[in-house]
Amino acid sequence: MGQRVNLALVRGGGYRLYYHHWCAETLTRDLFWGEEYALRFIEAQRGVEPEEWMNEDWAEGGAVVDLDRKTLLLYGGGDILLDIPLRQMYMRLLGASWPGWEVKWAGEGIVGLADYVGYAGHRLLGSFLHDPDIPLLTPAEKKEWILTVASVRFPDGELLLYPQSTFYEYTLEYGERSAAYFDRSLGVKELYTQDWPEPVPSGGLHLDIAERLLYFWHADCVSGMAAKLAPYWPGWTIVDLGEEYGLHAGLAEGRLTFGEPDPEKKLARLREMLLYEWNSPVEGVLRFAESQAEAGKSVAVNAAALSDDRTEPDRETKKEILERAIRGAGLG
Repeated sequence: MGQRVNLALVRGGGYRLYYHHWCAETLTRDLFWGEEYALRFIEAQRGVEPEEWMNEDWAEGGAVVDLDRKTLLLYGGGDILLDIPLRQMYMRLLGASWPGWEVKWAGEGIVGLADYVGYAGHRLLGSFLHDPDIPLLTPAEKKEWILTVASVRFPDGELLLYPQSTFYEYTLEYGERSAAYFDRSLGVKELYTQDWPEPVPSGGLHLDIAERLLYFWHADCVSGMAAKLAPYWPGWTIVDLGEEYGLHAGLAEGRLTFGEPDPEKKLARLREMLLYEWNSPVEGVLRFAESQAEAGKSVAVNAAALSDDRTEPDRETKKEILERAIRGAGLG
């Protein structure tokens, strides 16, 4: 178990790499408070060798703080990882709390972070989970279950839309045969998402079967997805749109309209996220290990799981920094 991250600190043309076992979920809070607190947090973690990057299968978050170029790249945080509008608002706030810095979302995850500091990111590409026997094209029975929006142009020119309760990658991983599983009787001619609990789902895709075109967008951080998919979509042109979900509306010729999330609700959610008091999981790990030992079982705990060093401002300072960022970002 863990929420593993790599943290790279660039200084004087080189970088120092660090590891933290528990902060992928909280990284967007840990690094929010500005350069001073971020440096303190990173340098409190366990230093590792420059080549000891985790690969995509293990890394759940990460960051580069480049002191030479005044650039911050990061990804992680359970609250914003699959919510693009929330993340976009967060990045506005982050930029305001790091004045004079360029802040960027690392959309290619750990691979992109490694590439940035000059390590060969392709070495970190993870395994590709492809199950050719299970097409998971599940219609969403309730609006709150919608995770993906698909648009399909059939060979006769008809265009239909499909809100689905499965993640976008389940369709992509099944390959070109997935096109045959879109039942016309389940498709709709138009979709407007304003009344959905989340007007922007976590991913989407557009198929043009006759032209053999596949476009997809996604909230999560992946690298080289189009290349990974190519063997399963032979002869298709595959385009990764990143998080640019608005381009999907154009591909669907205006029949798909994404609603606007409520900015006040998003800001309230970010306030709650950023001021949340973290409870370290280390004590729970120790209690579990103790209970297993008492039951007569042999237990070995990874030493990394017993370290959760945090260096952060007190709650009142956090509130001051956050309110200043909200004003600086023009959100309040």
